Parts: sequence; C-alpha cells; structure tokens
Amino acid sequence: MLKRLCLVLVVMLFAHAAAAQSVLLIASSHNKGTGPFTSTIQTPLTIAGYTVRVWDQLTLGWPPIDTLWAYNCVFFHGSERRATGTIDSVLTAYVEQGGRLVIEGSNIASYGGAYPEFEKKTIHADWQRAKQTAFTHQVVNAAHPIAAGLPATFAASGYSGGGSPDRVLPAHGGTLVIQFQSSPGTAAVVAAPRLAFVCGSLQRVTTASGVRNTLITNLVNWVLQDADDTGLIDMGYGLGTSVGQVCPVWARVRNYSNADSGQVILQASTDSSTWSDIDTAFFDAAGYETDSLLFSWTPASEGRYYLRVLLSVDGSDAYAANNATGMLVTTFDNAVHPKLFFTAAQIPTLQAQALSSHLAIYQQLNTRVLQDLSYTPLPPAQWEDVNFSEMARMLSIASLKAVLTPTSTFLNNAKNKAMALCRYPHWETGNVDMDIYSGRCCFALALAYDWLYPHFSKAQRDTVQTKLREQMQRLAAAEPKWIWWPDAYVHNHNINAMSYMGSACYALYEEVPEALIWEEMAIENLDSIMELYGPVTDGSWYEAMNYWGFISWTMLPHLWLLREQRGIDYFDTPWIESMADYRIYGSHPIPTQMPMINEAQPDEWYGPDDQLALFARQYNNTHAQWMRQQVVNRLGYSLDGPLGFFFYDPTKSQTIPTDLSWIATDQDTYFGRSAWNDTTSTYVTLKCGLPCGRHAYERYWGEGSVGGWEPSHFLPEQNGFTLSYGRDYFVQPAGLQSPLHRTYNTTTMLVNGQGQIGDSTKGSWTLPVDELAMNPHLADTFMLKTVDYIVGDATSSYPAALGLTRFHRHLLYLRPDLVVVLDDMRSSVPSTYTFIIRNPGEIFDNDSSKIYMDGSASDADMHMLAPANRAYQYSFDWYYKTDWGGWGQRISNATPDTCVQFVNVFYPRTPASATAQLLFGDKNLTVLRVEADDGYEATCAVTHGHQSFIDVDSIRTDASLNVVVRDSDTGDFTFGAMRQGTFCDWGDPAIRLLDSPTPVDVEWKRSGDTLWVDGQVGDWARIYAPDIVFVWVKGVAEPYYQNGPMIEIGDLENVPDGRIVDLVIFFDEEQIKLDWSRPTFYINGVVTYPDFYDVYTADSPDGPWTLYESIDAQDDRYVYDRSELVKFFRVVARLEPASSAETPGGGSQVSTMTSEPSLIEERQK
Repeated sequence: MLKRLCLVLVVMLFAHAAAAQSVLLIASSHNKGTGPFTSTIQTPLTIAGYTVRVWDQLTLGWPPIDTLWAYNCVFFHGSERRATGTIDSVLTAYVEQGGRLVIEGSNIASYGGAYPEFEKKTIHADWQRAKQTAFTHQVVNAAHPIAAGLPATFAASGYSGGGSPDRVLPAHGGTLVIQFQSSPGTAAVVAAPRLAFVCGSLQRVTTASGVRNTLITNLVNWVLQDADDTGLIDMGYGLGTSVGQVCPVWARVRNYSNADSGQVILQASTDSSTWSDIDTAFFDAAGYETDSLLFSWTPASEGRYYLRVLLSVDGSDAYAANNATGMLVTTFDNAVHPKLFFTAAQIPTLQAQALSSHLAIYQQLNTRVLQDLSYTPLPPAQWEDVNFSEMARMLSIASLKAVLTPTSTFLNNAKNKAMALCRYPHWETGNVDMDIYSGRCCFALALAYDWLYPHFSKAQRDTVQTKLREQMQRLAAAEPKWIWWPDAYVHNHNINAMSYMGSACYALYEEVPEALIWEEMAIENLDSIMELYGPVTDGSWYEAMNYWGFISWTMLPHLWLLREQRGIDYFDTPWIESMADYRIYGSHPIPTQMPMINEAQPDEWYGPDDQLALFARQYNNTHAQWMRQQVVNRLGYSLDGPLGFFFYDPTKSQTIPTDLSWIATDQDTYFGRSAWNDTTSTYVTLKCGLPCGRHAYERYWGEGSVGGWEPSHFLPEQNGFTLSYGRDYFVQPAGLQSPLHRTYNTTTMLVNGQGQIGDSTKGSWTLPVDELAMNPHLADTFMLKTVDYIVGDATSSYPAALGLTRFHRHLLYLRPDLVVVLDDMRSSVPSTYTFIIRNPGEIFDNDSSKIYMDGSASDADMHMLAPANRAYQYSFDWYYKTDWGGWGQRISNATPDTCVQFVNVFYPRTPASATAQLLFGDKNLTVLRVEADDGYEATCAVTHGHQSFIDVDSIRTDASLNVVVRDSDTGDFTFGAMRQGTFCDWGDPAIRLLDSPTPVDVEWKRSGDTLWVDGQVGDWARIYAPDIVFVWVKGVAEPYYQNGPMIEIGDLENVPDGRIVDLVIFFDEEQIKLDWSRPTFYINGVVTYPDFYDVYTADSPDGPWTLYESIDAQDDRYVYDRSELVKFFRVVARLEPASSAETPGGGSQVSTMTSEPSLIEERQK
C-alpha cells in the first residue's frame, strides 16, 4: 500500500520592489484608547528627508503585506490603542521575512499577539502584565544608534487609565536601549536587527530640546541601517505524493536590496539532529526580487521526516535571521484513526445503538444536522463576524452523524464544514486564537480529523492537520504568560481552554511532535486545578451553576480521553466523584432553570445531560440518571456536542433523590426544597461563602499561592438568599453584572449604603491584610424532614471601617412554603442597615407591613415584622455599563442604631392568605406567629443570644429554636420541632408537647393515625400524640408505649420507670403478698403483654431501688418472706428484646424491642 505525506507548515508570500528612503506609517484607530497622533510621527521623519505615506486604518482598513513591501520600512503607530487587530499576524510575517519595522504602542504587548511568533520575532519582549505607573525614561545603552543625541533621562507624561504602557522585559534577542527609570530592566525601547519596539506612546515623550523628534528619527535610521539583504522566506512540498516516488520540494529566496546569488541546500532528518543533504539549487536574484527554487526528494519509507533548506550567499549579506527554514512531514499510515471515544471496530456497535438504545438521541441529532445543512459559512475575510462556537457545534455533531450514516450527503456536509473552518485565518476575536472558543474549534476539528480520517482526501488531511497544528500552537502560546488566564486555575477560561487543548492533542498524537508538549501542559494545568479543588467533596463550582456546566462539559471529555488514550485516571478524585451532586441538588423546581447564585444566568449553557450521563455511567449514580432525564424531558438533548452519545448508558437505573436539604460545604451554600419532581414546589437558597470556594481560598492564602487569583465571577453577596414558589422566582440577585459587581444589586444587606468586600469590582477584591480573617460561613445548619434552620455569618465580609460587629442571617424554612429571614445586625457605631430583595421584573408592591410579590403563576407576600420604623426604596437599577437591569425593593431602619433585627416572613398568597405577628422581639430573642385563613398556624421561637427559658404567649421551652404548628380551627397539634431542647409546653394550663431527658434536635409530625419523628430521640422521650397507632422514627417503624395522650419512645431497656397502677400489698405475720393486674402495652398499635416482672425493693420511697427478683409474667402475684425488713416495693413489667410490630399501610414487620417498662406507681401498706 502506498504511503502518503502531510504538510505541516506552508506560507505563501510575494514581494515587490521598494522605493528608497520611504516609510509606510500605519496609523491605528483599532479598538479602545487614545490616538493616533499621526503628525507627531510624520513631521520629524519628513524633516529628516524620508518620504512618508500615511495609511489611515480607520478609513483604509489594515494594509496587506504586499503594500508593506513597497516601502523601505514600516512604522506601526499604535499610540494608546488597546489592540493591534489582525495586523499582528501581517507584521509578524513581514518581520520573519526580513522586513524593517518600528512598532510603537502602550498596549501592543498585552493585546497584540495572536501567537508566540509576535512576541519572539516582532517585539522581542515578554509581557509581564502589570502596567507602568511612573514614566521617566532612562537611557541604558548610550552607544546604541537609537540613543544618539538623547539625554540620560527624559520625561513622558499625560497617560490616563488603560493608556499606561505595558510592563515588558527584553527577550528573544532584543537589546534594551531605554528603560523606565522607576522599574529597572523594564523596556521603553527594545532594538533588534531591522526592528525597534517602543513600549509606550511617543506622543507622551517630552518635546523639550527636540527629544521626541530625535528619538523618532533615530528609530527609523536604526531599522534601515542593516545591510544584510537576502533571506529564505518560504518552503513547501507537493501534496499527494506517495512514499517511493519523487516528492517535489520548493523554497523561495527574497532579495531585500542589492542583487545577490548563491545556493540553497535541501536536507532531511528523521530525528531533527542528524541531517543529510538531499539536493542543491542555485539562485540569482536582482534587487527587491524573489527567486523560486525546486528540489527533488524521494522518501524511502513511512515515518516522520524533518526537512530544511539552508541558504548560502556568494557574498556576505545573508540575513542571519532568515538563512534557514524547515518543516515536518509524516506518513499518515503511522497514525491510527479513529481512536477518540471509539475505534473503527466499534462503529457497527455505534450504528446499532443509534437505532435501538440511543434512538432518541440519534433522532434529535439527525434533526439538528439536517437543519445545519443549509448553513452557509461567511467568507474568510469576515472571520470576525463568525460565531465560531456555533461552527464547532455544527462540525462536531455533523462528524458523528457522518460516522453513523456514512452517505455522501452527510460525509460531504461534515468535510465541507471542516474545510470552511480551516479557511478562516483566526478562530477568536479578543484574545485572538488564545481562549475558549478557539479551543472549542480545535477540539471540534480534532474530532472531525480523527473520525473522518478515512474519508478525507490526502489534500484535505494535509489542510486539516496543518490548520489544527497552527491553531493548537497559538492556543498553547497563551499558557506560559501571554494573556491573563493561563495561571488562573480558579477560573473557567483556564479550565475550558486547557481542557480543549488536552483533548484535541490526541488527534495528532502520533503525527505532530508538539502534541506531547500540549498533553503535558494540559496535565500540569489539571494538576494545579486539582490542588485547589481535588479534595472538595460536594462537586461545587463557585462561579455559578452555568459555569459548572461549562467547566464540566469541557473537563470531563479531557478526563475520559486521558484514561482512554494514556491510562491516566482522575475519576477517583473526590471533586469529580461528587460533581453531579451540585447540579442535582442545585436544581430548581423547573430543573432547567439555574439558581441565581454568583454570576449566574437563568438558562442552561452546556449540557447538563452529557455530564449527568457520564456521572451515572461512571459512578452508577441513579440520581444523576434521573436528573438527566428530567432535563431531557423539558429541553431535549442539548447536542452542544456529540459526546452524550458515548457517555449515556441505558442500563443505569433512575431514582428520585430523597433529601430535601443539601449543603455545598465548599461554597457554604444551602439548598432547600419542598419536594422533588414537582414544578410547583418551593425552593430556597442561602449563600455565605469564600471567593473561589473554601478549600481553594484557604489553600491559596493559607498554604501558598497556586497560580493567579481571578475570582471575577464571584459576587459580593454573602448571606444572599433566593426564593421561588414553583415557576415564579420571586427573590433573586442580579447574577451576571459585567463589568462590575455591586452588593446593591444582590439580596443581602448594605451597611450605611455600602456593600461587601469586592463591591463595585470584578475580581479585584481588596482582601484584609490577613486574608484568612475574612471568613463568611454557615455557622449553623439544622436540617430535618420538615424544618431547616440555617445561620450564615457574613460579618467579616464587610470592610472593617464600617464597624460591623455582627451580621447573622437566620433562615428558617418550614415546609412546604413558610420562610422566615431574620437578620441580626450589630455595629460599634449607630448605623443604617438595608435589607434587599430584587427581581428582574416589576413584581413588587408594598403597604406599611407587607410587600406583595405578584408572579405569573402564583402570588406571595413578605410580612415585615421588624424593625418597626422602616424606610423604603423601590427602583429600577441599570447594571453598571450594561443595557439591562432589575427592580430592587430595599428596606432600611429609619433611625441609625448599633443593634437592629430585621424579621421578614415569606408565605404564598394561595391557597390561603395569611397574617403574621411579632409576639416578642429584642436583640436576643424573636417569637412570631403566622396564621393562614385555612387554619394553618405556626409559632416560631428563634434565639440569637437568649440563654434562659423561653416563655412567650402560649409557648414555653428551653430550646434554641422551637416551632409549633397547629390547626387553629380544631386546636390539634400537627407538627413540632426543637433545636437542642429538652421540653416544649403549650398553653395554660400547659400541655407538654415533648419531653426528653437530654437536649435533642428533633421534629415530630402527626398525620392521621401515624406519628413521624426525625432527628434525635432521647431515652424515654415523650411526645404528645393522642390517638396514634403507628410510630416511625427516621423512616423505620419504632416500638413505643402509649401512656395516655403521650407516646414514649427511645432506648427504653435501662429505664426501670414503668408503672403498675393497681399494685396491692397483703401481709401477715410470715409473708407479704404482692398482687396486680396484668398491664397492656401498645406497640405500634399491636396489643402486647409483659414477658417478665421485676420486683424492686427500697427502704424509702425515693430509693435507692434494688432488683430483688425477676419472675415469669404468667404470674400476677408475688410472695415475699417477711423475715427480711422491707418497707417499699416496686414492680416493673418488661418485654423480651424482640416483638412483632405492625407497619403503616398494612402488613407487619419484626422490630427489635428494647426492654419495655411501663410507668410505675407504688403503693405502701
């Protein structure tokens, strides 16, 4: 079989003759910033005798490279503009081929480069990111021609904002001529042969003594003085040539000035170190001309080859930087394709799945691909207008469709989309080719290259591989330092771009040497991410739920391919293992709606069906499989890419989660709901966490930094809460607030009108000197089946200058729909505190005691119970520098104070409206009652400093939190809950609703003839529950003793405190006779009789009691020898450890019984 070759790098360029002493002055108006100042540059050059052609970019666009060659040199005048645009690649090509260039601009380094060649060959400097703050210039190389006639130091002034010069260091052969005096070593002017780079705006250089004019003239004089004038500019080989046949190889030589002649030698190598001469060609080029040379090479076998050509000029004027050029060629049959996610042998299985277990996915994929058939790509010149993310989506699913249905229609569709993508010069604006969407295109083209490999022609393979390699080089160039995100391991841009690169490299793994480097870069990046997040056990991601979808959608395929291709397994990492939980428990009643926490948006971005399918498959996570189906049922398959087809395992079962409350411990965020699988249910959240998550924050600031700190999607909204009743998301913060985040647009508190640390910034948080002193956290989390009680402490989230000493937000959620938000605000000076609720829509209205919230499907009210004197503000707020906003309802204490409690109760208006009243409120205790028209009555007592018993209105308790729910129409007690309490009494005379010998966290609920208990149950706990038949504790049927209206449960075996109510004592001279009636136990509704009686004796009614004898329960009497002096007797009925207990709903089960005494009453005679 004949082998084929692939070209990695081909550049086609042409030359024109240039007029002597001519300068092309490119005046840039691109992007934001100040300038150009054309006359500043043009005037001194004209005076110096140069012919200056001004190219106004604003009116003419960017000049093509042919235009640059028509002049002796080019002066790129960037002034204080923020970007070079696409001219950077033109300038790089111009310099690579020996062009003479002065490049000037404050932001050239930070915004200019699309790939590393710009940094290495065009500016000869490394960008250090930080801006200069002092601008005095200092000559450090006075002997250099650029410094001729300049003073030792000279001023530059007038910079403002983003116009300040970059901080750069000379590199890649650049010579430092002038530095910024306040930052020794940082470049103001760098020189290289034929090139000068001015890091700053020449407009700002002093004009005193002609300094600026001298410098401008010297710069042009320098780039024109180098006499070397011949260099290699291009190399390539003929496509479609097979192994064993002659392969034509060509090169081009450019003459930049005088006529030259010489020879060019073609060499080949298999290891890039040992070279063999293959062929020689001679050139003879007149001034300013190009000579094309042709060589012959016959590759002997398949493998990887390196080719290069060397220039040998007869004279001594070869341009040193262009005296050699090379490329890599390789045989295609060395690589195995397809191999990513499947092999050729597995294609029949995939095709069968598409018609059976994966039919639903395939049908939607087919529909989407058919819709995409009509897409017409924009021409390459309009690349800046292309939606490259959408192109990547179309290409990736078209490629899978072509594998599943390999007809000419679908094969040509996928190949044409791949070719269209290859024709664009760049794949991303902004951080050109160095960010997320360029990475996504790399991954999509890599999938197309791998999956369609057998269907591409030789020329198409060459084109795809060459373009993919070029774009991967550009993406990889960002990683060391070029733009802001490469070391931002806490940011989605880093995770996404590097995950794409790590995944895409495997398509070229056997064919491109750099693929191993790209792989290692991605793994090292992943290890840094895992250092910050690997130990996290809640699967959360701090930026927002949308960003969770984004990073998981890109990272999981990378992890899959690492294991598939290299045997490296990250799936046992706790963060990855638990990642599904964050999406499952963070889901809204409508599972496709996102919780508005941090910089969220309400709609889904990527997935989550793909990710949830993988979690279900990898970890047998049946909750993930269920949630995936809920999302699919509402939205269909996301098909942002094709990978869900491989991740989905139809054999994994689905189960609905049972926990209604969940804490993301790394984010200190609470999620509570009233039900699963119910779009009308209640949903409430409270966030009180650290930027980037607790583990990353404490690892970064406590143990040493890992990369850069970029929390730009974390909002200053600690103790912010959200609330929805069904589809109506009544209380929600602003979410996405680019470019600044403001506490004013959240749902937490303002203090004297000011927000939290991080307010009015985007990621540039001014942390305390001791960063760990800022520690917002959930101070208490009490969560049972019906009641949740969460306390967030956000005190340290506010600047110390405000004097805030306490901001505790107590959130009490009583299912299904009662929410109490109690804010305990304290400060060292009298202050005004502002409580905020907000919504994108105009849904709020208010009167003196209530805020009405009118939704689309339901209505709700916020009852304002405290403070009594309030001030209101209701307004529409534009988010800073955006064209969108929302409505904020803000309530403040009318009189500044050092201690204020805000008490607000949320309750839906349907099915019954409600009233709320504050029964008691001071700085340490709040007791309130909510009464609905349908008979629902809830009384809640919350301590926030109270230390003794609570005795308010009808309720008396020693608990730190107590809730009692009654039917106000019947007086029946239907629910109760206690936090660390031993008793709860109600009414006068008091009814003991619960009694426990030890403090417990417990709730109890009566429903029909069943008592449901959750939480802790102390030994011999007693609950008021008349007419109860069944008792369940934590979902398990529990033995109990019915003692009048009280149900007694718990660990009963060691409590000799039962009661034989009719103990009778007969005595004569010789003996004492004890007689009683057999008691009856009711164990979960089953009549049960004692198995034993224990006879206890004592000398006093207060004991101590001593077990004298145990007798079989068949006897109801006992005879005692009177010769022993005993005054008091007690008899305890006892059960065997096991007994039968009937369960609610029919049937029976065997319950393990503790020894079960009844209450005792003793009689003395």
